[in-house]
Amino acid sequence: MRVIPAAALLLCALMLAAPARAETASVEGLWSPDQLSDYRVSLCGPQKDRLCFTVAALRKAADSARNRPYLGKTIIDGAKPDGANRWEGRLDLFGQSADSTITFRAPDTIELKACMLLVVCQSIVMKRIGD
Repeated sequence: MRVIPAAALLLCALMLAAPARAETASVEGLWSPDQLSDYRVSLCGPQKDRLCFTVAALRKAADSARNRPYLGKTIIDGAKPDGANRWEGRLDLFGQSADSTITFRAPDTIELKACMLLVVCQSIVMKRIGD
């Protein structure tokens, strides 16, 4: 009978466990597109399958009289699931609304794409900065 070294068993166990952790990564957490603002992303709605974005912090030039009313406000409320790791909803900011698509690209990366009148679109990549 052949004995498998403990190190080989440990390595196999770690390799099998790694994909499970990646699959269970949550989009919920604190995200930032830059050094000026942070956003709290949470699952919301009665079944916790919708996505909400709340302005969590404003710094430097973003901490202005124009932006401060949005601090603590939900700017995307109840984006609906649209496939795996993707939600669609409305972004409400500065009295304007835009169609938005949120895509969870990786455990530390989400992309927010917002379009007004299907003509003017902007994509923002956000990095996870906390839970």
